[in-house]
Amino acid sequence: MIGQTFTRLTVVSEAPKAHRKRRWHCSCSCGGSTTAYQWSLLAGRSRSCGCLKGEELNKLQADRLHGLCETPEYRTWILMKTRCYNPKYRSYSKYGGAGIRVCEEWRYSFTAFLHDIGYRPSPYHTLERLDEERDFSPSNCRWVKTRVSKPKAVPHEEKLLPLCFDVLDPTELPLL
Repeated sequence: MIGQTFTRLTVVSEAPKAHRKRRWHCSCSCGGSTTAYQWSLLAGRSRSCGCLKGEELNKLQADRLHGLCETPEYRTWILMKTRCYNPKYRSYSKYGGAGIRVCEEWRYSFTAFLHDIGYRPSPYHTLERLDEERDFSPSNCRWVKTRVSKPKAVPHEEKLLPLCFDVLDPTELPLL
């Protein structure tokens, strides 16, 4: 074991056993040191003197403290993940149920998603996959304008209300 490296820890010497389990003195690549159980090193549970945990926590907090939770981009990110990973969601069968996933970087990081895809250009834009058979990823997604659906044809044209009025007088509205 002496001389072996496990992530950031390099085994320096054997330490006294604790609870009848072998332990090792290790030096960390950051300059720190620690004592770790042998099983923990071999299983990948002990990876540093504690510095790595701090770095991972800082990254996680930075991603959660972006202040953009009320934005349309954040709601789009949440909806994208919900469609792919929540079997109870109504559209799951078209996404996660059909094998569509979110790339690892986007799945766990809103800031990575926002960095890659950018802010939504207007309220009329939605996220679209270029190839419907591929996952959500930077190379397969873009913002596109939503299609404006045409009004359905109604046999009695006189029953249609105009979409916009120049006058605000309710007496001039057509009667139904």
